[in-house]
Amino acid sequence: MWLTLAQQEKDASGMVVFDPNRLYVITAKEYATLCDIDESVAYKQLKEGIKDIRSYLMEVPESEFLSEEEMEGKAKDRTLLFTVANHSVYSDGEGYIELKLDPIIAPYISNLKT
Repeated sequence: MWLTLAQQEKDASGMVVFDPNRLYVITAKEYATLCDIDESVAYKQLKEGIKDIRSYLMEVPESEFLSEEEMEGKAKDRTLLFTVANHSVYSDGEGYIELKLDPIIAPYISNLKT
């Protein structure tokens, strides 16, 4: 996940600008170099990591996403459940993963200062 965050575009002030349509590609070679590990180990870690990211469920109070008007008539204790990524691919032969982050996480990564 930190590799996708590192690839986020930044504005002139250094703030993260989230692009919900961006597809992130991370190669085993790139990961191995960054982590100083063997490429075969890097690929195994990437492959397992992408499965973990897809299965990790976030829970956030729905009121953090909806306005007071949108929450009107709804129970105040509603919890929104979602995964961080809504698209992922791995290639055994080419040694890379692809990941697309779910737009719902934008408030959690946009406007972060690097």
